[in-house]
Amino acid sequence: MQRTMSLMILAGTLASGCIAGLNNPEGWNTVESKHFKLYASDTHLYQQTLVSFEYAYATLSSSFIFQNTDLGKVDILFLQQDDFGQLLGFRRRGLVIPSVPGGGKIGQNGLIVAKADTSGGSGSGGADQNVATPLQSASTQLLAHLFIHKVLPKAPLWFHEGFAAYADGATYKEGGGKRFACFGDPSGSGDPYLPVGELLTASWDDYDQKHKSWYRHTAEMMIDFTIHAENGRFLPVMGPLLDGFAAGKDSTSLVSGAFPGLSIDQLNARVIEHGNEVAHQTGGGKKARGLCPIGFPIPPDKAPDIAEHESTPTPGLDMTPLLEGVKKLPSRDDGFPPWLPPEIIARVK
Repeated sequence: MQRTMSLMILAGTLASGCIAGLNNPEGWNTVESKHFKLYASDTHLYQQTLVSFEYAYATLSSSFIFQNTDLGKVDILFLQQDDFGQLLGFRRRGLVIPSVPGGGKIGQNGLIVAKADTSGGSGSGGADQNVATPLQSASTQLLAHLFIHKVLPKAPLWFHEGFAAYADGATYKEGGGKRFACFGDPSGSGDPYLPVGELLTASWDDYDQKHKSWYRHTAEMMIDFTIHAENGRFLPVMGPLLDGFAAGKDSTSLVSGAFPGLSIDQLNARVIEHGNEVAHQTGGGKKARGLCPIGFPIPPDKAPDIAEHESTPTPGLDMTPLLEGVKKLPSRDDGFPPWLPPEIIARVK
């Protein structure tokens, strides 16, 4: 009788929506680290994900054009698997938006929607240990979009997706009291290719509705080709491209004039050839370019905050606009684009 009564009480609690989650703004908690504010309905599963994002922040903020970039505290909406699947489908690795539609306190300077990190890739180690941390939980890929948006708010979608996918292979290394961010370990994906000319002109809707992983894979190989092909022959191209993005110039004209001696069709053939070569070199988990193809020292002040942090209750009044805002986002199914540009957010009523 007592067990039956307990089950009835539990069923009543579930039916009344008293358990914190995507459809209930009450009962949420805030966990704050050095670089993030994470909002979780469960106080037991978030820690590894938060640590993974701290490693990603250390890695990105010490590298490339992001070394002087301050994102402030990044907001993360941490969802349990069922809520994540309900909101975004189960094939996505996460979602990044420049601002939450509808106002509210949370996510106005960018929001990452994440789920539990089950990769085991973000372990920590002491300063005297030799630690190589592959950031395989999608943390680096997702966070890269906010860094790109901060530095290059007019960057085209293909660069967003391409560089974020390129950064997905980053590794955090620590040993002898030093830390390094390592890039250039390609995915070696066997996905088909989208013609480069179409990549440069495809809209977010095209990507979402028909190109799927073709778009991201081709964009990643465009970045990888530019940085690594022919021992870095085309790396100087990156400067004019970034300047053009900053000025809001058209991608087709920019790319057409940037690669010496290559038309768009010739570039397309070279990117595919490069991608096939990379796929062959990385088969069976092989390292195509060594342990740290491109390395950046991580200064002490950018070390990841991997301590455990106490959680505090989040007011339901703060969670309500956040949850309602993300539920209004377009294409909240198993589509692939993790980045929703400002013009897509502007559609939300």
